[in-house]
Amino acid sequence: MKKSVLTLLTAAVLACGCTQEAKETTQTAPPHLEKRGNTTQLIVQGEPWLALGCELGNSTSSSRDYLLPYWQKLKDAGVNTVLAVVSWEQTEPSEGQFDFTVVDNLQADARANNMKLVLLWFGSWKNGITSYTPTWVKKDTKRFPLAQTPEGKPLPILTTLGEEACKADGKAFAALMRHLKDVDSQQQTVIMIQIENEVGLHGHPRDYCPLAETAYHAPVPKALTDWLTAHRDQLLPETLSAWQANGFKTSGTWEEVFGKKERPYG
Repeated sequence: MKKSVLTLLTAAVLACGCTQEAKETTQTAPPHLEKRGNTTQLIVQGEPWLALGCELGNSTSSSRDYLLPYWQKLKDAGVNTVLAVVSWEQTEPSEGQFDFTVVDNLQADARANNMKLVLLWFGSWKNGITSYTPTWVKKDTKRFPLAQTPEGKPLPILTTLGEEACKADGKAFAALMRHLKDVDSQQQTVIMIQIENEVGLHGHPRDYCPLAETAYHAPVPKALTDWLTAHRDQLLPETLSAWQANGFKTSGTWEEVFGKKERPYG
């Protein structure tokens, strides 16, 4: 009899533990989009979150003192979600040395005002140029090459073909995400991350740096031509027209497949 009672008590304790563990798992599931009925909802801490958002200026969040008096004004306006920038240059001022002061201040002030955050990551590009990269990236143009004009003049823009910049940017972003997991998994103040990828070459149709020239005169990747072929009815008119003018080729260099006409960007 005693053994049976002990078994039942043990089972009850284990059941409570499993229930509590399941509850904690539900509570700590990261913010995510979930289909509920005919609606896709943003779920935060297990409940739908309707974001009444306001986006700060690109550099506003860099100064906690400047932003401090605006939190109450945002609350008075009915805002419950603030879109704020966290940049690469703030996060990694020296290579391998990370500083999360800006994001920690944002979280603390948002929590104090019962608000959520959407962080905008400004890394290699913003508004078509490279403005928010750390100084150590800007100074080392050999390791982090810049885009160039047809005359070979460097532009203040990282070339999209620079592998080292891609790796370094990714490393910094990964560090930010790990930090958020460590400090915000339970409270979930940060409900979304927007990665800015606003690449541009204002006044120029394409990049002419050595890396870009090599890629431009190489064959168009088969994965791209396969995709174009499978989605021909979904292409932008300009893309379809350029491809059609060259006979819908599925192999060759970029000029052979899409022609020589270049249209300035911006």
